[in-house]
Amino acid sequence: MLGELTSEQAMPGNPNRWTALLAVLAISAAAATAAGPAARPDAPTSQAVLDRRLDLYNGTFRDILFVQLPGGEDWLESGRAFEELLGGDDATNLDYEHPPDLREDLLTASVHRVLFMLRHNASSSALFRVGEASAATRTHVCVITLDPQGVAQDDVHSTAHLLGLSPELLAEIPPEMRLDRLDFLRFLVDHEVFHCIDAHYLGPVPMSDREHWGRYMLYCNENGADAYAAAMHLAEHGERTRFLRNVTRIRALCLFNADPEHATCRAIRAVERLDDQALTGLTPRELLAVADRIRDHVVPDYGRYLGYRASACRVMQDIGIAVPAADEGLCHAAEPDPAVYRELMESFRKSHAELFGQIPEPQAREPE
Repeated sequence: MLGELTSEQAMPGNPNRWTALLAVLAISAAAATAAGPAARPDAPTSQAVLDRRLDLYNGTFRDILFVQLPGGEDWLESGRAFEELLGGDDATNLDYEHPPDLREDLLTASVHRVLFMLRHNASSSALFRVGEASAATRTHVCVITLDPQGVAQDDVHSTAHLLGLSPELLAEIPPEMRLDRLDFLRFLVDHEVFHCIDAHYLGPVPMSDREHWGRYMLYCNENGADAYAAAMHLAEHGERTRFLRNVTRIRALCLFNADPEHATCRAIRAVERLDDQALTGLTPRELLAVADRIRDHVVPDYGRYLGYRASACRVMQDIGIAVPAADEGLCHAAEPDPAVYRELMESFRKSHAELFGQIPEPQAREPE
């Protein structure tokens, strides 16, 4: 549907550009509303948990306004609120480094993405410097698209958010190995907030002419986001928890979703290896610095990342997961690394056995 927006409507300077975007997407609004989930009895609880989390961030990082916009049946209303927050064509997306002459193009693409995530009720975040006509009370806005009621409906739904498997398979996971719904909601908010504060305080995704740079930076930043969320969790609990062990297990199965960029087990384990009391009392800003150091430590350089991705593709093939066609070039950009292959396969098989009680055997020999 996004492709049906005319070039004239999308042109920078058109005062009705955002309204046009909403009008194009509105075709499915009635169907989305009709199919939307009924109100759930836990809704106030999960929304209250999310609101308290955003209060923490709004009180800590006072130059950024952190705003949650619900998607699903409320996506059109959220889209209009998003438009008011942006404040017009003079707003700027700050997630990516870009030359000044591409500011309006990046803004248009970023608006498309936020509206797409709202429409499909998906979790995401984006950082903007607002325009002159913005309704925001601060110069920067972190827009988080997240449905707390859906994500935290119960432990099964929270687990499904990270592990895109069938309900039948999810039902096989022992209850004690599922993700606690409210712990996961906090973890997810912290993860999305990281992307905004990372871009604002440590710098946006840098430009590069390397072919697979975008995927590499996604891998870098997903590791940073999970390290930060894990550090926030550990700082609040003061000890290693079952929840973090469960998140690590599930992240080890990200290849089930053909999603190697979310293989963040090393980052989470690096947080867990810190002294139990090392993080207690640290502020979110200090924990951002901890996560940044862990990211630098666990993420390989670009060349070694290509070897990691080739190894991940081989693992997916050997466990019977189809490699997306868009990844074919990335899969063959380097030779698989035997040590990385073994680490990924062993981690996958161990987590699969713990969650489902069976160990899939590789269908081919590991790379030599």
